[in-house]
Amino acid sequence: MIGFLRNVFIKDLGLKLFALAWAVLIWATVQFAISRGITGVPQSSPTATIFERNKTTTNRQSPPATPTPLPVQFTFSNLPVLKMSAARDVLALTVQPEHVDVTVQGEEHLIQQLTGRDIRVTVDVMGITAARGLRKRVEVITPPGITLVRVVPENVDIIVPTP
Repeated sequence: MIGFLRNVFIKDLGLKLFALAWAVLIWATVQFAISRGITGVPQSSPTATIFERNKTTTNRQSPPATPTPLPVQFTFSNLPVLKMSAARDVLALTVQPEHVDVTVQGEEHLIQQLTGRDIRVTVDVMGITAARGLRKRVEVITPPGITLVRVVPENVDIIVPTP
């Protein structure tokens, strides 16, 4: 019996001490992470929900969640399309249609402050001297915090008068 117990405790003692040290290190790391509130798991996974439930039972309270504002959409009608070109080229070219509708999205307080002048609608006609049936995509520049949803129409016709 004593030989058996000696064999259990003494045989491979270095390996057993090494495994014990690793176990203590892993345990200490997990305890540190729990005390700091670090989950290491995305909030959308079921494991995170279980961990969060266990964390609240240890009398730690997380800060109250602040609701994120929902984005609001607004459509600006009849915004003029600006022609981006050299000064000598821009006088001869016309775009059809000359106005477009732009729908943007953003937080409500940003949308309420927004005017049509804050949104730039352009078409690049640089270097076009002669063309027939040319269509160009409209570019829209919005202020920070405002996202472009759609432009109607997305393309305009470039009309170059014949000499």
